[in-house]
Amino acid sequence: MSGWPAPIEWVPGRSRWPWLVGYLAIFSSTLVTAELAIYPGLSWAGITFMSPKLTLIVQLAAIAITVGPSMLWMNLVPVPAHRLGLSPEGVVIDYGLRSERFSWDRTSLRGMRLEVLSPWLGLRSSYSLTPYQAGRVTYLRPVPR
Repeated sequence: MSGWPAPIEWVPGRSRWPWLVGYLAIFSSTLVTAELAIYPGLSWAGITFMSPKLTLIVQLAAIAITVGPSMLWMNLVPVPAHRLGLSPEGVVIDYGLRSERFSWDRTSLRGMRLEVLSPWLGLRSSYSLTPYQAGRVTYLRPVPR
C-alpha cells in the first residue's frame, strides 16, 4: 500500500468572505481614488479626454496604481484557511474547486498563522488558522530530527 496516498484529516476553519470583502474594499477604493486624482490633474493641465486612447491610458494607470495596496493587503493579512487537510505527508489547503499540497518541510506555524512556501516559485503565503486548526497542526506535525 505504499503507492496509496496517506489518509487526510480535514479540519474545518473560518470563511474567507471577510478577507475577500476587505480585499475588494481596498481594490475598489484605491481604483476610484486613483481615477478621481488622475482626471482632475490632467484636466487642470489642459488635457481633454476626447481620445479613446487617452482614456485607456488613464484607466490602465489607475489599475497600475491599485496593484500596490492590493499586494500589500495580500501580503500582510493572512487568508483564513476554510478547510485544512493534514496528513503524515504534509498540509493540504482546500480552495473549493482545487487544492494544493505542501510537504511539512515547506510549512511553518507561527502562533495562529500557517506559512507555506510554494515549491514552484518559492513564494511565501500565509493562512490564518482557528485555534482548533492550529492545535491539530501542532499535534500532527512530525518532530524535526
